[in-house]
Amino acid sequence: MKLEDYLELADRTGIVPFFWGDPGVGKTARIEQWAKAKGYHLERLVLSQHDPTEVAGIYVATDDGRRAERAIPAWLARVLEAAKQGRRAVVFFDELTTAAPTVQDTALGIFNERVVGDVPLPEGVILLAAANPPDRVDGLWELSAALANRFMHVEVRPDFQSWRAWAEEQGEAHRIVAHFLDAHPQHFHDFPTHAGELAWPSARTWDKFARALEEIRQGRLPEEATYLVGKGLVGKAAATAFVAWYQEYKAQNDIPPDEVLADPAGAAIPSRSDVLARLAETLVKRVAEALEEDRDDAPQLYARLIAYLRRVDAAGHRAVALATAQQITEAALENEVQDACARALGNEEVTFLESVSRIVLEARAA
Repeated sequence: MKLEDYLELADRTGIVPFFWGDPGVGKTARIEQWAKAKGYHLERLVLSQHDPTEVAGIYVATDDGRRAERAIPAWLARVLEAAKQGRRAVVFFDELTTAAPTVQDTALGIFNERVVGDVPLPEGVILLAAANPPDRVDGLWELSAALANRFMHVEVRPDFQSWRAWAEEQGEAHRIVAHFLDAHPQHFHDFPTHAGELAWPSARTWDKFARALEEIRQGRLPEEATYLVGKGLVGKAAATAFVAWYQEYKAQNDIPPDEVLADPAGAAIPSRSDVLARLAETLVKRVAEALEEDRDDAPQLYARLIAYLRRVDAAGHRAVALATAQQITEAALENEVQDACARALGNEEVTFLESVSRIVLEARAA
């Protein structure tokens, strides 16, 4: 089961998962991503940064000083407001083992009774907890037996595919990093085994590196910063491997999409499958936009893309060629311009598309 499966279980049953995983493995990011996708309000409490009164509320004098009541803490006020608006909430107690026993005891009452001070949590609030394993981080407090018994304990391992899916939605620099990690998966998560290794690759540090890479790509940092920033975030080994890969990637990635669509018979074809896949994705977007806008040149652009894909197939990149041809042909069908597109095709392109259809049909039949 994936982390998201345990979150769904918590959503449906009220069971409280406790996620154990290395620093930077992506526990917090994936929980935030899941809550956002569900439309839930999220409150993350890093308990090492709070004392018991901040978690459960400070006592304040009422009734002219004759009584004391707990004030509603700020995080709970936001949860209550979300409930008023009809939104469910996720309350995520992070880094629980970094909290002193007094704070853990306060959290125990919330997990046990679903009450904060004197205020019950709204119906449907999802409780979660997380921490780093004790053999990975120094100076942690052990969970009391009573508190540990409240949870379903889940080990979270590095999940590159989940991170990759997230990275694809972030921007070009994140996608470039994801392509590098496709080729070098050993550099995705490499927890240091020697004292003194401060920078090391993880889901967290690759995200930060991708953000820095975008600054470099936009010219706001010099090109030589690629290695220096990488060394400071993901460590020397991963940074060295990335720089070597990136130089080759850029050399092959300098094929302008406009050049392909202007001269499909003469435009270069990247030899690297990851670079070719990115170029094909860009070409599909360009031509699909023209089809959607019903531009006069749309059928011709479609035919030129098919002509290029026929060459891509002949060059040995059949998977990319077939998938891209299928995508753009479906776009033509969706926009009801398939007849005009078909008339723009040459005989060789028609034969290529017929082979695409045959392969797709055979695959579906199998």
